[in-house]
Amino acid sequence: MRIHPGRLEIVVRVSTEEVFVASSFSPNANTSDSLADVWKAHGEYLLNHLRFRADRQPLLGRVTAVEPPGSSLSSSGYSRPGDFVSYYLSYSSARENEYPREIRIEEDVLKEFSYAPGNPWTSSFVVTVEQPERSAPVGGLLLDRNQPLTFRCTTASLGSSEIRPGRDPSVNAWGVFRDYVVHGLLHIFTGYDHMLFMSALALAALTIWDLVKVVSAFTVAHSVTLTLSVLNVVRLPEHVVEPMIAASIVFVALQNAFIPKRSRGWTRLWTAFFFGLFHGLGFAGGLLDAMAGLPIAAIGVAILAFSVGVELAQQSVVLPTFFLLKLLGREEIKHRSAEGLRLLVQRYGSLLICALGTFYLVESLR
Repeated sequence: MRIHPGRLEIVVRVSTEEVFVASSFSPNANTSDSLADVWKAHGEYLLNHLRFRADRQPLLGRVTAVEPPGSSLSSSGYSRPGDFVSYYLSYSSARENEYPREIRIEEDVLKEFSYAPGNPWTSSFVVTVEQPERSAPVGGLLLDRNQPLTFRCTTASLGSSEIRPGRDPSVNAWGVFRDYVVHGLLHIFTGYDHMLFMSALALAALTIWDLVKVVSAFTVAHSVTLTLSVLNVVRLPEHVVEPMIAASIVFVALQNAFIPKRSRGWTRLWTAFFFGLFHGLGFAGGLLDAMAGLPIAAIGVAILAFSVGVELAQQSVVLPTFFLLKLLGREEIKHRSAEGLRLLVQRYGSLLICALGTFYLVESLR
């Protein structure tokens, strides 16, 4: 985002996958459209799903240029991989000769499309801002449909700065850490698949040490693949990752219900670790394109912060589940009539999780 008196110049770097998702699922999709038509149509789509406000006033936008994939160097001077499209947007303000004091950005890109029931597609952006009176851009700002971005500009008395090829944007490490912790929290709380898996793990834990070990195995595994995915070392397509995540829910829940002895010990630890690798790839799915726009110095901070957010969200699921079962176990001792209640909750809770996981598995295979 480049700030000028009375207008904003926006360069949006969009993966071709995102363009094809929006194009394929659109009710106005036309299979006879050429690629040039598809690229152009997505520019108009972005105008409808990216909303900018300057000092609380909505800005009107237009597409000024589209750079299709294949170009090795964009006109802004930054090298660009071949699987991205660059859109140049211009937003005008009623105050033609004034710099805004505050800019707010909201987005709901791909929100109307679902890849599984209850799980809409998501698109996240890393924003770099060029503003007056700064020696370098401000980078690493996270924009997500659940996290609108509000940017306060500096006092403007100079003309807008120009982007210089090869210059690294400055990064507010605390801002990046805070934003990605929130992003990790929201990723779990808005993704029922991960919550179901963690609930199934917690249902089988007999002691707090059992719980610590199994959650640690899962955390180590998903942190490894999340990091490798963001660094572009290991990636798998979603049509492989999503069914594996669904299968993990079904497998663990069935173990709980019918082979409870296998739901603890080393067997469960390796199960949590193995499926955790695929959950990590799932976590990375909503961040890969966004983190690709981060400066190198900020990627480590973002991965750590996102993992912290995921871990905090996980604990908010597994700890209440575990302590509820412990409470039921104590009630069994006090009241003989309640004997077996904990096992019933474990078994039928696991069967419910299995049913939901099976539904998710079928949908992810379509």
